[in-house]
Amino acid sequence: LSLPGIFNTSLTNIPANVPYIYADKQKSEYWKGRLHNDSFNVGIVWAGAAGFKNDHNRSCRLEYFVPLTQIRGIRLYSLQKGERADDLQNLPSNAEIENLGKDFDDFSDTAAAIANLDLIISVDTAVLHLAGAMGRPAWALLPMVPDWRWMLNCQDSPWYPTMRLFRQKSRNDWSEVFARVGRELAAI
Repeated sequence: LSLPGIFNTSLTNIPANVPYIYADKQKSEYWKGRLHNDSFNVGIVWAGAAGFKNDHNRSCRLEYFVPLTQIRGIRLYSLQKGERADDLQNLPSNAEIENLGKDFDDFSDTAAAIANLDLIISVDTAVLHLAGAMGRPAWALLPMVPDWRWMLNCQDSPWYPTMRLFRQKSRNDWSEVFARVGRELAAI
């Protein structure tokens, strides 16, 4: 974390030439075949690693994504891994989210899926940073007091020019964040 100081990095000269990570071409072709080509395909992640000390602030419940499944022309795909991927088993019967994450062998599969999705909507996880590094359109779901990298009072990221930030306006209020996300997604 001392490198920005050594290189005199400021908000005006943060290196943000994306993409600088690329998906494997063969894997990308495979994951392309798993997606529907008649919809706007959105990859979602709602939780990070439970062992992370601030996970209770950065992660949200899957149920917040359920209203997004009702937007015409939108199809959601779970990129979630780990124990929180089991949340998908409790979805209402009218909410369709296809689980891609269960078939990921490693992070290169995640990258290949991301390469074929139209948008990633995620809390602050490695998947979100991967989407940003790949230059893919991504919406970051952030708590009111986020990690320092997301700064405060801005809707974009100097590190990831293809990313848009959706911040809580009130502590622990994900409902309002998802209301905005829903409006923006419906407008697409």
